[in-house]
Amino acid sequence: RTSRLANALLGLGVRKEDKVTIMFRNCPEFFESNYAIQKIGAIPVPMNYRFTPREIEYQTNHSDSVAFILEDLWLDVVKEARPNLKTVRHFICSGEACPEDMVSYELLMKKYPPSVSDIETGDDDVCVIIYTGGTTGYPKGVMLTYGGHKRLNEYLNLALLQRLQEIKLTPELRDKIGLLGIL
Repeated sequence: RTSRLANALLGLGVRKEDKVTIMFRNCPEFFESNYAIQKIGAIPVPMNYRFTPREIEYQTNHSDSVAFILEDLWLDVVKEARPNLKTVRHFICSGEACPEDMVSYELLMKKYPPSVSDIETGDDDVCVIIYTGGTTGYPKGVMLTYGGHKRLNEYLNLALLQRLQEIKLTPELRDKIGLLGIL
């Protein structure tokens, strides 16, 4: 599904380093969209689904998003912001209530093959833009890189392994965990 969506985004003209806003609850489509965007070297910009139209306008315009993928639960608030979203060329809607002036998420994916060649990205390439809370003014777009994510995962794995050595386990549990290849 991520490859189908990646191909669909390429078909719509989304290219490497383009930003794509995604607005979902914690659901499979959030992850599909995020990884599909990254497969083509574009940059996902997750949007807080509790935002007002003004906040949607600010973040979308500030990030220069060329596409906006959303869950139909947020249609009313996005429709209100839409006239002021200057850079968005494509609106993709997931759910049963997709309006005619937006592309259906599921129908779009059905048009494209399930394989795509990933666009090459390096450690210094931006993999996601996360917006801050804006407590001292307007939110800032924090650009996180692939290299930064890789180093974070390496650190977390090392910290986890160190903590596991400190935990007092029964011999039975230690044997079970050892069988899983953790210890």
